[in-house]
Amino acid sequence: MSTAASEPKEMWLNWLAITTIIMSASATLGSSKSAGFTSGAMMAQNKASDQWAFYQAKSIKQHSFELQKDILQVQLAQAPAATSAKFVEKLNAYDANIERYTKERKEVKADAERFEHERDLSQKNGKLFGTSIIYLQIGITLSALAALLKKKPVWWLSLVVGAAGMLYFLNGFYYAYKGVTILVGMP
Repeated sequence: MSTAASEPKEMWLNWLAITTIIMSASATLGSSKSAGFTSGAMMAQNKASDQWAFYQAKSIKQHSFELQKDILQVQLAQAPAATSAKFVEKLNAYDANIERYTKERKEVKADAERFEHERDLSQKNGKLFGTSIIYLQIGITLSALAALLKKKPVWWLSLVVGAAGMLYFLNGFYYAYKGVTILVGMP
């Protein structure tokens, strides 16, 4: 009479449990990192949008001064010589404001582009970790199936899929800190 308790445990099932735990822990950490980078991308996008709105406001103000300057130049051409000094003084003030807004727009544009770059990096990192989660979850599922069916080939398949997930997982960390991906062709 044979019972489940008296049957010898197959050693590979211990390794199956260990690899499943590793894949599960990596998927959990990858999920956290993916969410963090996704939030970071959204925050950077909001900051970039704010800067572009600020840029637009500066452009409108600059254009307003340019229009006022054009009107004043037309009026100066028709003004008596006695009042031309006041027109020139006002034109110089408009020129100073136009120059100031041109400079400020360049600074705001640089900030907006920097935030867009941060957004792009965060999105790429989020994708790397998100992809790792998909592969790791499939690996965990196959590992559970292998344990239930006690089929070693299914476990080997789970290891292959889990290894792909680990590559994306490690690539996410490497990209986050070095700004480059480990493997060519990875998103």
